[in-house]
Amino acid sequence: MINFLSKIFFCLTVVCFGLLIIIEFFQNINIDKKIMVISVLLFGILSSIFERTITSKIKTAKQSLIISIIIPTALIIYLVLLTILGGSSQSGIGLNNPVVWLMYIATIVGGYVKYKKILISIMSSEKRVGVPTLFLFIKIIV
Repeated sequence: MINFLSKIFFCLTVVCFGLLIIIEFFQNINIDKKIMVISVLLFGILSSIFERTITSKIKTAKQSLIISIIIPTALIIYLVLLTILGGSSQSGIGLNNPVVWLMYIATIVGGYVKYKKILISIMSSEKRVGVPTLFLFIKIIV
């Protein structure tokens, strides 16, 4: 039951966040931004209460790397779609803002660095046990 509520609140958070970005790009939509911001915060808090972290389901370093690449890439694709549909951001979060691209690159590089640290820590702990490094590396990658 708690897992189900967590998924519902997480989905509602994503939907409200998406609507907030749509409102940002298309100013003629008559939805109050304050209501959307409050709902994003509320659903985000509720989903984190019902499930401590979404990263608790991440089982391997490879999954962590994939997630750290997919989420920012999906946001960039979302911005591209809104720009193609004729929207323009009021606050400058569009594709021509260098801060957006720096954050995108920093997120992907940060995920890769975290992935490498996890691999190194696993390899060093397994090396103490006596497992051959090549076998361990193949096991982690696959």
